[in-house]
Amino acid sequence: MHMALSGVRLIAVGVLLAGIPLTALVPPLAALAALVLTLTAVIVVDTVRHADLRRQLRGNS
Repeated sequence: MHMALSGVRLIAVGVLLAGIPLTALVPPLAALAALVLTLTAVIVVDTVRHADLRRQLRGNS
């Protein structure tokens, strides 16, 4: 697994861990929305950041 612990993923884990106490104060749907937004941001950043590497690995340089 290449770069399994990137900075973006560590920040996302920190945000999610910091948000645990807040889940008791907000409605469950809002907590779920925050989780989805955080994970979506990580996926988008990883997709954009590693696009060239994936392209090279597939041989479409």
